[in-house]
Amino acid sequence: MSMRFRKTIKLGKGVNLNFNKNSIGISVGSKAGRITVNSKGRKTTTMHTPIKGVSFVNTQSSSNKTPSEAVCVSPKEKKKKKLKTSKGMMIATIFLGWLGVQRYASGQIGLGILYTLTFGLFGIGWIYDIYKEIKFVLF
Repeated sequence: MSMRFRKTIKLGKGVNLNFNKNSIGISVGSKAGRITVNSKGRKTTTMHTPIKGVSFVNTQSSSNKTPSEAVCVSPKEKKKKKLKTSKGMMIATIFLGWLGVQRYASGQIGLGILYTLTFGLFGIGWIYDIYKEIKFVLF
């Protein structure tokens, strides 16, 4: 028999901080769907259907990338992907930056948890991240 530990703290409407014996995570969402990121780098997206008990789940680990994916991307395509990612990151930073979503998405789990617990470092870190993202996208 193994022992399990799980604790969820509700931070607000649709935002939960999750603890278990191996990691810490944050989940954001509603009845329609939920995105969960944990301290080990695993990202889980869940989309619910109108049928009770049926949902679609996509889990990505930080180690899911194969070496061929990294090698086969041309520099031109890489720049396009980076630009699209940075615009999406800018939008996430503006609207959800106080929760640290941009830090979780960039793989900085520790800072993401710190942002979540301190509401974007009391707003100062959030404003700095918005400035940094706008500067990166526009210039």
